[in-house]
Amino acid sequence: MSDLMHQLWTCTVCVDSSPPALPAVQVVMEVATERSQRFHGRTLEVLVEGVNPKDNKQAFGRIRHNKLVYFNGNGIELKGRLVMVRIDQCNAFSLFGQMVEVLPIGSGALGVGRNREEQMAV
Repeated sequence: MSDLMHQLWTCTVCVDSSPPALPAVQVVMEVATERSQRFHGRTLEVLVEGVNPKDNKQAFGRIRHNKLVYFNGNGIELKGRLVMVRIDQCNAFSLFGQMVEVLPIGSGALGVGRNREEQMAV
């Protein structure tokens, strides 16, 4: 390629001045964290699954939205029970909070946790 052609070619190349795109994983994490904030400060019904593998002083379970919730409690004794947990911290894929109530056995079918969520939101 001649010098003139090379100069013309380099002058016509579009230079993108926009900032570099964020990696897809970072975008997903930001969006997930932002969406999780809707649970902050709410008291939610949690089905306890067991002991937190990283901290045996904590139990963990899931809310109706299938998000993991970690809270102080005996995961062995509470396994399979429904508890009410006040959410204090929200991460992209998990929530952290304080247990405020253990619901009576059989209360899930009666919607007791749902009613408690509504009462505590007011």
